[in-house]
Amino acid sequence: MRLDALHQAIHAGHEQETEELAHGLRGSGASLGAQHLTRAAAALENRARQGRLQGAGCNLLTVAIEVERLRDFLENEGLIPARSEAA
Repeated sequence: MRLDALHQAIHAGHEQETEELAHGLRGSGASLGAQHLTRAAAALENRARQGRLQGAGCNLLTVAIEVERLRDFLENEGLIPARSEAA
C-alpha cells in the first residue's frame, strides 16, 4: 500500500521517494476531488522537496486520516466494495 511505502520512506529519510509518493497521493486526491487529501499530500510533498522530513510524521498522520475519510466516503456511496469485518 502506498501509505506503508510513504511511512517507510519518511522514516528512512528518503526525501525523493517521499516526495514522489506524496505527489502520487496528491494527484489521486485531486482526480477524486478530495481537497483535504490533496492539500495534506501537497504539504508533505513540499516538505520532502525542501529536505525537511524530520517531524513529517504529523503530515503523514494527516494524509492517513484523509485517505481513511475518502475510503469511508467511497464505501458509503457504494463506489468501492466495503472492507470485510474480518480484515
